Amino acid sequence: MTDHLEAEWNRFLNTQQHRLRKKRYSSLVQRLDYQRLLATLTDESSRYANNGVTRGISKLRPCLDRLNDFMLPITSIVQASPAIASFIWGTLQALIVVSSKFNETLETVVNMIQDLTSTMTRINKYLNLFPTEPDLRACMRHLIEEYVGFCITTMKYCSRMPIYNLCRIFWSRIDRKFEEARARIENHVRDFESERQYAVDSALVQGSRRIEAALPLMQPLSRTPNKLYVVPHAQNARFCGQADVLRLLQQFVVQGQTSGRQTSIALHGIGGIGKTQIAVQFAYQCRRSDSFDFILWFRADSQAELSAGMASLTHPDKLNLPQVAPGAGQNKEVELVRTFLESTTQRFLLVFDNAESWATVEAYLPRCIYGTILITTQHKQLAKQATYALPVKPMDRIVGARLLLSHLPGQATTEQKEIARLICDELGGLPIAIAHVAGFIRELTGLHGFLDMFKERANSSAIFDLPAPTTVATYEKRLGLVWDFALNQVSSDSLTLLHILSMLSPDGVPVDDLHHRDLDSDLAFLRDPNNFVFRQVVNQITDRQLVDYQTVGGNACFVMHRSLQRSILHRLDGDQDRLQHIFQITADMLRRVVPRQHEAQIPSSELWPSWERRRPQVMSLADVYRQSATKPKVSIDFAEMLCDIANYCWERCLLRDGLVANQLAESICDMIQGHFDRRADIYAIGGGLRMYDGISGRATNFEVSMKALNLRQQHIDETLDETITAMDCFKYSNAWSDIGETLLDYGCYAAAGPYFELSMSVKYKIGTDIVYLINEYHKAIALAGQGMYEAAVQELREATATMESVMGPTCAAVQSFRLGFACLLLCAGQLEPALDQINKVISCREVLFGRYGRPTLDAYYVMSVIQERRGDLTNAYSWLSIALDRPTDWCPADIGRANWKSAVLLAALNRQTEAKTHQDRADHIMSELKSVGDFRPRLLTLEGEALWDHMVALSAGRTSYGSFVEDSISSTLDARCAAIVHQLRPFRDGQCAVVQMASILRSPNGSMGVPSG
Repeated sequence: MTDHLEAEWNRFLNTQQHRLRKKRYSSLVQRLDYQRLLATLTDESSRYANNGVTRGISKLRPCLDRLNDFMLPITSIVQASPAIASFIWGTLQALIVVSSKFNETLETVVNMIQDLTSTMTRINKYLNLFPTEPDLRACMRHLIEEYVGFCITTMKYCSRMPIYNLCRIFWSRIDRKFEEARARIENHVRDFESERQYAVDSALVQGSRRIEAALPLMQPLSRTPNKLYVVPHAQNARFCGQADVLRLLQQFVVQGQTSGRQTSIALHGIGGIGKTQIAVQFAYQCRRSDSFDFILWFRADSQAELSAGMASLTHPDKLNLPQVAPGAGQNKEVELVRTFLESTTQRFLLVFDNAESWATVEAYLPRCIYGTILITTQHKQLAKQATYALPVKPMDRIVGARLLLSHLPGQATTEQKEIARLICDELGGLPIAIAHVAGFIRELTGLHGFLDMFKERANSSAIFDLPAPTTVATYEKRLGLVWDFALNQVSSDSLTLLHILSMLSPDGVPVDDLHHRDLDSDLAFLRDPNNFVFRQVVNQITDRQLVDYQTVGGNACFVMHRSLQRSILHRLDGDQDRLQHIFQITADMLRRVVPRQHEAQIPSSELWPSWERRRPQVMSLADVYRQSATKPKVSIDFAEMLCDIANYCWERCLLRDGLVANQLAESICDMIQGHFDRRADIYAIGGGLRMYDGISGRATNFEVSMKALNLRQQHIDETLDETITAMDCFKYSNAWSDIGETLLDYGCYAAAGPYFELSMSVKYKIGTDIVYLINEYHKAIALAGQGMYEAAVQELREATATMESVMGPTCAAVQSFRLGFACLLLCAGQLEPALDQINKVISCREVLFGRYGRPTLDAYYVMSVIQERRGDLTNAYSWLSIALDRPTDWCPADIGRANWKSAVLLAALNRQTEAKTHQDRADHIMSELKSVGDFRPRLLTLEGEALWDHMVALSAGRTSYGSFVEDSISSTLDARCAAIVHQLRPFRDGQCAVVQMASILRSPNGSMGVPSG
């Protein structure tokens, strides 16, 4: 615009100057400025003493001052042509000099200049208001043109004739020119007024719009607070643990502040693991330490919540940022907050809680190089986007118990602390679950009895479904809903895998056990571990940390949190068809990888590692079945798999798991028809497991062993000659041997002998390659029980040597033979050979079963008795002290016997107070055994070592053989056994055909089964 005006003014100047190009006009107009014009007025005033002239010139001064004010903006616009201004001042000077000679003429000039300058100075005021308005500038230019043009016209008249002629003759013409100029000026003024009014109105409208748009930024602002803490959660007074995580958080903050760069930290873990609580604790910790000026908390579950949270910070009670216009939307407010954070020099911590994606969070991060960002998320991949990723792990049992007890009234006892730790174990150390059940315990049940109740899935489902109690901080939903969102987000294949894993051990499922190339189409993703679809499935569930991918015992495993496992099973309970489908899939998977026991149920220690790897999976699936309100349909295959694990537990003396697994297998067998031989295998293992309970389990052991014998009998009776096998006969003979062992356990040493003779006769007469001399072992024990020590020692010495040569000196079965041999040597008075044998047993069993495994504790007891007989009472008691230090694998009878022996030894050592303590414990246990065990009348005649030996299992080692013989407990069964033995005697070893043997073993007269007495 300035360039355009300058061009116009140059054009105008050239247009006016050509009128004065003639030589006679060149001297009329001097180029001068305003100050020189004022000097001219002073000279003219002093030259003429005439009052009229002086008065006229005096009137000109204010007019010329206003005219100068008008000229200043013009000269500023056309600085490139300063000749314009000097030309104007020069013209005025010439006019004034000429007219000042005559009073009348000067008065006319003064009036003319007053009129012109008053108009132009008024215009100038508007130009100051609107300096860039083009229409007003055009009006101004036209006025100047008229004014200067009139001056030049007057000058030309003055130069043509004397001034007196000008005054007398030509003023009327000049006046006419002046009037014409005035008329044109008035037209310009009217145009100016119109343009001026439009400019004012336009400026008002546009200005009001700009003011309205700029109002949020232009309104008076209150001072932004120096500090602001916006954390929507109160500090948890019961927060405990996680010290390492808090320490690392502080370390990362310090590192970020020292380096002067923005630091982001992501706390990640499964839902309910306590990420939010850690963030709350850290926020309050930072507030106390004054680490930040601003601590601002945002819920990041969704973009809507995050946007609303950040927008709310503009409010006067928070950051007090300018308020956006109504309807402008949250984006404007979010931008204001982010702009503030990007421009502030104050320290800030932003917490984004429960973020679902990095993209959502990133859009709200201040784009600056300072500040600290703390994110909590379930997504492992999201956490990797942060500067630091901190995994949050479950609470250990000590801290978890402390959290649980902090919600309960009173001071916890030692017993209550241990119960709380067990509850924490059951909940997997999940803080939200611990806090949730704490409310239930406090309000309804108390600690005692809660654990057993909670282990039942129906009860835990009801507890999970309760509204969140007041003990749960920052989470108001039911516990069962903690993982719902995550579970609803995964694919169907991922959900299937989660369902399978929920039925297996939460502590680790070997990935390899899940794969098989012959799986159905709906499990195609599991056929190959390198399959891309399988990797996608794994990524989905591990990213949300629904499961973890860990190495457990050297195997790559899926690990699921216990509380999540319960929650998934609760869901499946509500869909019976899905529960059945997943249960069958899982059972089939395990059956493919769980080794089967030896068909003759002979110990197979070479399979222990494989069984141990699958034991937790089978036990977990068994628990799913047991706790299902509507039991999944199962077959004998599932029962056999349970028995395979039970058999392993029997070999390893893991009796609790073994009995749980086999009892379930037995309950399934009770519902199944047929499969006599397979069902008999299961009951046979059940009998062996119960025998370890001593007197408490004898009656049940005999009952279950009889079931096995009857099923073996039915199998022999119903199997055709052409399909009968030597193994059928071998297992039938074992069933009689198992009954004989039960009789030994009762102390029926004389009655048990024929049972072992029957078993050995069948095996020897059909011939077998199986070398497992358990019948020889039991025959030796039967002899010792009847006081025939020499024959017993010889029998067992040969059997032990044979077993050692076949199975190796460190085999677990060999140690059982050695322990029995040591006991027979002890009873026979051969103390040093007994000591040698028991030392070998202890050395091997400590390796096989650990120092406090049940078989090792049994060996410690036998060692104690041997040392007692050798006269080393202090050494004898030291072995019992080791055993009683941690007797958890022993049954009550074993503990009672060890306490009784300790009392005897301590009394002999003259430590009467300690002796009484042990004797009291032994007496208490004896009173309980008499009330719950199969305490037969003849036992009342026993006392001391003989009595306690009868309380424990035969396998525990008895050191008083020959002191007591019990009568038989089944005369009818004894008769049947004797009949079979009689029929077998004519046959020489290895010369009885299987079919002929089967005909001897079948029930007489076509009757089914074996009498139980």
